[in-house]
Amino acid sequence: HRGTRRVAPAWEGGAPPVPGQAAYTAPSFAEPLRRVFDDVVDRAAPERLERRLYRPALAALAAWGRAGRRLATGGVHRYLGYGFYAVCGALVLLVVTR
Repeated sequence: HRGTRRVAPAWEGGAPPVPGQAAYTAPSFAEPLRRVFDDVVDRAAPERLERRLYRPALAALAAWGRAGRRLATGGVHRYLGYGFYAVCGALVLLVVTR
Protein backbone atom coordinates (compact mmCIF):
# COMPACT_ATOMS: atom_id res chain seq x y z
CA HIS A 1 0.00 0.00 0.00
CA ARG A 2 1.53 3.31 -1.08
CA GLY A 3 0.65 6.73 0.32
CA THR A 4 -0.39 9.72 -1.69
CA ARG A 5 2.48 11.16 -3.67
CA ARG A 6 2.86 14.93 -3.60
CA VAL A 7 4.47 16.59 -6.61
CA ALA A 8 6.41 19.83 -6.06
CA PRO A 9 9.33 21.60 -7.74
CA ALA A 10 12.71 20.29 -6.61
CA TRP A 11 13.87 23.56 -5.02
CA GLU A 12 10.85 23.76 -2.72
CA GLY A 13 11.59 20.42 -1.10
CA GLY A 14 7.89 19.67 -0.82
CA ALA A 15 7.27 22.58 1.56
CA PRO A 16 4.27 24.83 1.02
CA PRO A 17 4.90 28.22 -0.60
CA VAL A 18 6.16 30.96 1.71
CA PRO A 19 3.79 33.93 2.09
CA GLY A 20 5.10 37.38 1.26
CA GLN A 21 5.11 38.46 4.92
CA ALA A 22 7.60 35.69 5.79
CA ALA A 23 9.97 36.25 2.86
CA TYR A 24 13.42 37.74 3.51
CA THR A 25 14.06 41.28 2.35
CA ALA A 26 17.24 43.34 2.06
CA PRO A 27 16.62 45.19 5.35
CA SER A 28 16.03 41.90 7.17
CA PHE A 29 19.45 40.65 6.06
CA ALA A 30 21.14 43.93 7.02
CA GLU A 31 19.47 44.32 10.42
CA PRO A 32 21.85 42.01 12.37
CA LEU A 33 24.88 43.82 10.93
CA ARG A 34 23.38 47.18 11.74
CA ARG A 35 22.82 46.08 15.33
CA VAL A 36 26.39 44.82 15.71
CA PHE A 37 28.14 47.78 14.09
CA ASP A 38 25.80 50.53 15.24
CA ASP A 39 27.93 51.28 18.31
CA VAL A 40 31.19 50.98 16.38
CA VAL A 41 30.35 53.44 13.64
CA ASP A 42 29.36 56.85 14.90
CA ARG A 43 27.62 59.57 12.90
CA ALA A 44 30.84 61.21 11.64
CA ALA A 45 32.28 57.95 10.30
CA PRO A 46 30.63 58.12 6.86
CA GLU A 47 32.25 61.50 6.20
CA ARG A 48 35.65 60.19 7.30
CA LEU A 49 35.21 57.05 5.23
CA GLU A 50 34.34 59.07 2.19
CA ARG A 51 37.30 61.40 2.62
CA ARG A 52 39.92 58.78 3.54
CA LEU A 53 38.77 55.68 1.67
CA TYR A 54 36.28 56.33 -1.10
CA ARG A 55 37.82 59.43 -2.65
CA PRO A 56 41.35 57.96 -2.92
CA ALA A 57 39.92 54.68 -4.23
CA LEU A 58 37.85 56.49 -6.84
CA ALA A 59 40.85 58.62 -7.83
CA ALA A 60 42.96 55.48 -8.27
CA LEU A 61 40.25 53.83 -10.36
CA ALA A 62 39.95 56.96 -12.50
CA ALA A 63 43.72 56.94 -13.06
CA TRP A 64 43.56 53.27 -14.10
CA GLY A 65 40.71 54.16 -16.45
CA ARG A 66 42.69 56.98 -18.06
CA ALA A 67 45.69 54.66 -18.51
CA GLY A 68 43.45 52.01 -20.02
CA ARG A 69 41.92 54.56 -22.37
CA ARG A 70 45.41 55.46 -23.61
CA LEU A 71 46.19 51.79 -24.21
CA ALA A 72 42.93 51.15 -26.04
CA THR A 73 43.51 53.57 -28.91
CA GLY A 74 45.14 51.10 -31.27
CA GLY A 75 44.03 48.49 -33.73
CA VAL A 76 44.00 44.72 -33.64
CA HIS A 77 47.76 44.47 -34.12
CA ARG A 78 48.42 46.53 -31.02
CA TYR A 79 46.11 44.32 -28.92
CA LEU A 80 47.80 41.20 -30.26
CA GLY A 81 51.12 42.75 -29.28
CA TYR A 82 49.83 43.42 -25.76
CA GLY A 83 48.80 39.78 -25.48
CA PHE A 84 52.13 38.56 -26.85
CA TYR A 85 54.13 40.67 -24.41
CA ALA A 86 51.90 39.63 -21.51
CA VAL A 87 52.40 35.93 -22.30
CA CYS A 88 56.17 36.41 -22.73
CA GLY A 89 56.32 38.32 -19.44
CA ALA A 90 54.39 35.56 -17.67
CA LEU A 91 56.73 32.92 -19.08
CA VAL A 92 59.81 34.88 -18.02
CA LEU A 93 58.30 35.33 -14.56
CA LEU A 94 57.67 31.58 -14.31
CA VAL A 95 61.24 30.76 -15.35
CA VAL A 96 62.77 33.28 -12.95
CA THR A 97 60.70 32.24 -9.94
CA ARG A 98 61.40 28.52 -10.29
